[in-house]
Amino acid sequence: MKQNFVGSFFCIFFSLSLFAQAPEKWNASQIEQAIEKLNVLGNVLYVAAHPDDENTRLITYFANEYLVNTTYISLTRGSGGQNLIGKELKETLGVIRTQELMEARKIDGGSQLFSRAKDFGYSKKAVETFEKWNKEEVLADLVYAIRTRRPDIIINRFDHRTDGTTHGHHTASAILAMEAFELANQADAFPEQLNFTKTWQPKSIYFNDSWFFYGSQQAFKEADRSDFIALNIGKFYPLRGLSNNEIAALSRSQHKSQGFGNTGSRGDTEEYLAFLKGEQPTSNSLFEHIDISWNRLPKTKKIQRQISSIQKKYDSKSPWRIIPELVELHQLINNIEDEFWLTKKQKEVQEIIQHAAGLFLEVKTNQKFAHASEVIDIQLEAINQSEAKMKLKGIHFEGEALVDTQENLTSNNSLKINQQIQISSEAKPSNPFWLTENYTETSYTIHDKNLRIAPVNPASNIVSFKVEIEGVDFVFEREIVFKTTDPVEGEVYKKLNIVPKVSLTPEKEILVFNQGTNLTTEIEITAYAESVAATELVAVTNEAAAANEWGFSIENKPIDLNKKEASTKRKLSILSSKNASRAKLQLQLKTFDNDVFSESVTYLDYPHIENFIITKPAEIELVPLQLEVTPKKVAYLQGAGDQVDVATRNLGFDVDEISTEELKAENLANYDVLIIGIRAYNVFEELAYLNQELFNFAENGGHLIMQYQTSGGLKTNEISPVPLSLGRGRVTVEESPVEFLQKNHAFLQSPNKVELTDFDNWVQERGLYFANEFSNEFEAILGMQDPNEAMQNGSLVSAPFGKGQVTYTGISFFRQLPAGVEGAYKLWANIVSFTK
Repeated sequence: MKQNFVGSFFCIFFSLSLFAQAPEKWNASQIEQAIEKLNVLGNVLYVAAHPDDENTRLITYFANEYLVNTTYISLTRGSGGQNLIGKELKETLGVIRTQELMEARKIDGGSQLFSRAKDFGYSKKAVETFEKWNKEEVLADLVYAIRTRRPDIIINRFDHRTDGTTHGHHTASAILAMEAFELANQADAFPEQLNFTKTWQPKSIYFNDSWFFYGSQQAFKEADRSDFIALNIGKFYPLRGLSNNEIAALSRSQHKSQGFGNTGSRGDTEEYLAFLKGEQPTSNSLFEHIDISWNRLPKTKKIQRQISSIQKKYDSKSPWRIIPELVELHQLINNIEDEFWLTKKQKEVQEIIQHAAGLFLEVKTNQKFAHASEVIDIQLEAINQSEAKMKLKGIHFEGEALVDTQENLTSNNSLKINQQIQISSEAKPSNPFWLTENYTETSYTIHDKNLRIAPVNPASNIVSFKVEIEGVDFVFEREIVFKTTDPVEGEVYKKLNIVPKVSLTPEKEILVFNQGTNLTTEIEITAYAESVAATELVAVTNEAAAANEWGFSIENKPIDLNKKEASTKRKLSILSSKNASRAKLQLQLKTFDNDVFSESVTYLDYPHIENFIITKPAEIELVPLQLEVTPKKVAYLQGAGDQVDVATRNLGFDVDEISTEELKAENLANYDVLIIGIRAYNVFEELAYLNQELFNFAENGGHLIMQYQTSGGLKTNEISPVPLSLGRGRVTVEESPVEFLQKNHAFLQSPNKVELTDFDNWVQERGLYFANEFSNEFEAILGMQDPNEAMQNGSLVSAPFGKGQVTYTGISFFRQLPAGVEGAYKLWANIVSFTK
């Protein structure tokens, strides 16, 4: 379970706090900019494939220079990527990267959307991507985004015309955007959407060209850019005290799981837009043919005059003085006929009223978890920090009256009310909505049309404050938050998560062991209710045939947990028969109240994103193998984070995880094998000089095994004592053919014979960042190739060095082993068992 991480971030002008649930508190400059934005009625949609694909410099520019509503739609949530800050991969990584995008948008001023497409890993062409994605489904989501966000301009991050030059997902996103540009205004395209929205035709669509598509900045300078629109985005924003690119760098730096920390810059900088389709401006003025003022709507002269009056009257020292005019503006906007702009602009005005008055409304609790039907203590606070006339006329919780009052909110007098509320009996765990239904390796199933393109769960546990301001009623909604005081961080806000009463968390979700042997693991039982007393913890297989192949026994002790978050562990012994087949083991806890619990709760709390939970069935996948291993003492140096050390231990090897401080001859002399984790040479500066310790280990008789390292960003190019360099070669099709180049090599023969069928049922990819140049001492053991491409021989290479051996592999063992791919286990067992 991920615990609190300590981190420090500095506060900048706009609302950026260490924890995502902290309330926004605008200063005078923010209020002034929000008033200026009231005059802008424009929208931009930026389209790409993954979290971190977006150009934060351009999003920052549109949101802060033009003040238009700027939305980034990432077609996927990035679950197929790697993780530099932890061991989370797949769906959990997708949630982390989703939250990183949410934090990035808070900084650059944009907003965020997604589609139902899933990041299934790297693909080399769009056609390969469309073979896996449900193209019509993703296209429908993009059309829906256009119809609901009504962009005047669409900008593609990638070029739809250059398939094969970048990630297939990238090109696919651009192809889909080009199609959606045409379809969004056609009533016969996805007509079911028109029950919720209207058709819309953007004016123009562009490609955000850049030097990196040309290979170098020099090549880009020499290219014909005569038909490009050049935008000088190097603006300085006095109200923020930061340049455009400084803000963009802060936004970009939220992609911490991908290692995209960035440094801000100042001064003139150009971004380029290549016109693709629609109405083309005749100058560098991007909106010359698009009216983004109130003039685009009829009968708005009074609104324009009112905003002008508010701008003239605004006093940064007494912003509350414009509240009567803002209330009047809110009423004027209520008369416009365009529902889209009515909703958006009334919301903007209400936010300005709140912050101009210093109106602080909060609902906090002293617990970070709650379950359905639970009664929890809350404290409500309301304070008007201005001289504006306000009255609190009632507080409701999820539609039901909570406080009946007619309390005047006089200047700077805080109203605090302690209450109890009951969480709905129908409340579901706070699982990310896209993970609550069955999903495949390529798409999410989301039946609720309102959520299909939503970024995160809609707000829940809502308390509504009805406040009369200058004679007009406004409703302000607040989520109940967990708030505490940390001795280091100070005031800390976190999300209140709804969880089941009990969590059953297996020590390992996949257990791999030889048929006919037994294994003991642990189950952690955590109470999220005040008291949990259980009669029994049981384990059952989900296949009737498997019941005769497996035996289970659970440590028989009373389970009595008498406070929240109390936990205990029970040992689970598993015995496999000699003919045991793969099966899933379901865990169930039966209480004295006749309740049955069978869910596992994972809680993650990284400091740069909102805390969240993931619930899933409490299951263990049982993977029986027929493998032999040669006993070895193994040292494992984690890199960016993986679970290969756990898998290696599961095979029966004696594995110690070591740190870079332990890379010393006297320590390494205790080991037969030293395994370097993924991207270690990319994340550890000290390997630039400690690499010699690794080389000495091999020279003295050890087996040095290096997993994939990215060719860019190596801390040293000397990663091997035998000459070897890395390329960007990869095989992305997991079903692609494999050839034995050295069929008699020990890696393929001992102690287990590897067959070509052992490369069946792999997941996501074969491998990445293969060796592309290596000395003759290396033997290339496997050949791999994607369809219609040449054979690559750098996925697994090994060479003798001194008394020992050096091996480099780009094979994605870090994906295959946690997924329980049996053939990958066999190959890995042979590599680690190798004896020179």
